[in-house]
Parts: sequence; structure tokens; C-alpha cells
Amino acid sequence: MPAPVRGDYWDKVITADSVELTDGCHLLWGDRVRVLDDNVGGGRVRVSARGRVGVIDGALLGDNPLLEVYIIDVGQGDGILIVTPEGHQIMIDGGNLRRFQPTKRNAADFVDWKFHKDYRTDRSTPTQVNLDVMVCSHADQDHFGGLSDLLSAGDERVGLDTDQTTVERFIHPGLSPRTSGTDGLGEKRQGHFVDLIDDRTSAQAAVDGTGGVPRLTPRWRTTVERALASRTMAGAPTQFERVSQLTGHLAGFAGTPGSGSDVAISVLGPIEADIAGVPGLEDVGNGGENKNGHSVSLRLDYGDRSFLLAGDLNDKAQRAVLRHINGLTDPNQRRPRAMGGRRGQSLPSRITPC
Repeated sequence: MPAPVRGDYWDKVITADSVELTDGCHLLWGDRVRVLDDNVGGGRVRVSARGRVGVIDGALLGDNPLLEVYIIDVGQGDGILIVTPEGHQIMIDGGNLRRFQPTKRNAADFVDWKFHKDYRTDRSTPTQVNLDVMVCSHADQDHFGGLSDLLSAGDERVGLDTDQTTVERFIHPGLSPRTSGTDGLGEKRQGHFVDLIDDRTSAQAAVDGTGGVPRLTPRWRTTVERALASRTMAGAPTQFERVSQLTGHLAGFAGTPGSGSDVAISVLGPIEADIAGVPGLEDVGNGGENKNGHSVSLRLDYGDRSFLLAGDLNDKAQRAVLRHINGLTDPNQRRPRAMGGRRGQSLPSRITPC
């Protein structure tokens, strides 16, 4: 995995409970700062943080950043920003489109503030949001809307301060609202949906409605178009990736020495099946239940802490995830009791049923 795309936003962290930076602005334990001058006299250093510059005691700086997980208030829907200790930025969902929000704000506004004002002191030059991973848990507007806005940074109609968003990898579950097919989700075989977008080629075909696949519905199509048009920091096309339980750990996030990050992120769902040689996702209900149930579901492990980030995972799909974790194949098996494990430990192959 490439080095974090954070740029030169910070290099030290605050190790005191609280320290005043300037004009009543206090930094807290774990806040990240950039050292501008490490020799201003008396053991003090000049740093930038929270969009400001000040002088603090150099003894209050350390080298071990924290894992940051921001759960952003977007009303209905989800919006999560993860900043790993190494500086990788991972965005999961973003709430509804800004224009449909009662506050006219969503997760894009928080990320915009983070990169435009929190990380920078010089805002006289163009700024950009740099994301290592953007995850769209599923194709409901109260989840993809904020991502679509963020991908449109620089468009005056969106109204963000940031001029551009770069994305190294765009991750999605594949199941997409279509203009035709069962419940508007495309073709179904053996009880599974098989019209899944995957890489850039299949996503472009679904945008254009070519190759015999039903076209994507308008707002989701616009979001996919924006993801396809996005670029990495190096200027290459953003990697477009469908994930499932077969993915295992996200590339670069195995949480082991040399993997790129101390944070482990594994994909628990959706649960993919082989349907005559093509991937399929089980029909678990109506259109909304299928989109929700087949959300990208992630487990994040760091030290002895674990987070479940599961979009709108519903009961039937959750049972499928638990069956997979426990190595069970009988859909009538009673739901097992979920048990966690520390990073680096495997979950038991079987768990005692409730």
C-alpha cells in the first residue's frame, strides 16, 4: 500500500491533557500538530494545528498518534471518517445529498473543514481532500449522497471550500439500483442478484447501459460517474473495487508488521455466492431490504479495541454473515452468539448457539 496521502499535515502529537495554542484555542491529548520551528528558545517550538499557529513547550509533543474514528451527525444515514495512526484517511458513507438535508450539511462538510481549515494554516492556495479509501456501504441516497458531494468538490453548486477530492480506492458492494430487473436490482438467478458492478469497466457499462445490463438509476449513476472520474494524488484513475466476505482484509490493512498499517480492517459482508461461475448476492426481501442487507460490513481492529461498521445490515443478512463466520451452511441453523477477538486472533470456527 502506498504511503498515507495525508501530506505534510502533522508530524507530532500532543501528550498533555490540554495545552493552549493561541488566543484561547486549546489542543487536547492526541491532537496532531505540524512542527514549523523546533528552536524558538527555552525548549519551545512553533507548531500549526486546528488551522492556527502558536508556540508551545516542546516537551509536550510525542511521536505516537492515536486512531481517530469520527461518527458524523448526518441525520438519517451514516457518515464516518477514520484517520489511522499512520495518517491514512478512510471515508465511509456521507449522509444524504446536501441539498436534501434540513441543515444543508452532511459528512462532506466535516471532511471539507478537516482538510481546508483544521489541517492547514495557509488557505491562500487551492486545497484538496485526500482519501486513501472511500467506502460506499450501499446504494441508498442517505449513504452515498455525501460521498457524491465530496467527489464534486470544486463545483460551485456544491459549495464546499475544498477545490478537489482525490481518492485512491473506491469500495462498494456491487448491488445497484437499476432501471429494470427484479425490484429494480437487475437480473436474478437461483435466488441471487447477478448484475453486480465490479471494476471500472463493469461500472462504466452500467452507467452507459451497454453490454446488455440494465442502466443505473439517475442519482446513483451520477455518483458512480463521479467516482469513475476521480483521480488519485498521483493523477491515475481511482481504483474501483467491489468487496465481499471473500476479500478478507482490505489491502494494506491486515494489521500486521509490514502490511502498511497497524489497523486491521476485514470485510464481513456482503456474503457472495458462486452462481454458475458468476458472483451473486442472495435475494433477502424487497429492493430496500436487499440494498440494506448487502451493505459493505467492516470490522476494524486496533490493539484490544474493535469496531463494527455495518451500514444498514439487517437481520436476515446478519444471520448469513454469522453463518459464514462460524463455518455454517444450513440457513435454518439457529443464530450463533457473536464473539470478538483481539487483533491477530481468529474467530472460533464454531460458536455455541444461543
